[in-house]
Amino acid sequence: MVVVTEFIAGVDAEVALPSLRPEVATQVMRDAGRAVAALHATGAPCFGEPGRPVMKPERTSWAGYVRGRAADLAAAHGRVAAPTQAVLTAGRALLVELAQVVSDVVEPVPVHGDVYSRS
Repeated sequence: MVVVTEFIAGVDAEVALPSLRPEVATQVMRDAGRAVAALHATGAPCFGEPGRPVMKPERTSWAGYVRGRAADLAAAHGRVAAPTQAVLTAGRALLVELAQVVSDVVEPVPVHGDVYSRS
């Protein structure tokens, strides 16, 4: 699922927040939290990112998604020197192992990276 929203010009919340009265700032933060919670509550059919093939069967579980991303990283790291390669290989293996541990309780939700990054 990809949701596109319209950009509305204005003052970034990070810039505007210090100028708001405390009770208004609190309400803005609560409203933003509710909006993000509502976004999460909608769920998603599988794990993935815009522009990547997301409906692959292995991406319907967190463990499968992480395994796929680890394979992508392994391909990208193919020309790295041997000592560094060993560290990267161990790191990818650890990520896959940890993802398997929590996979049963992790559900896909819409991505909202724009909430945390500057526009």
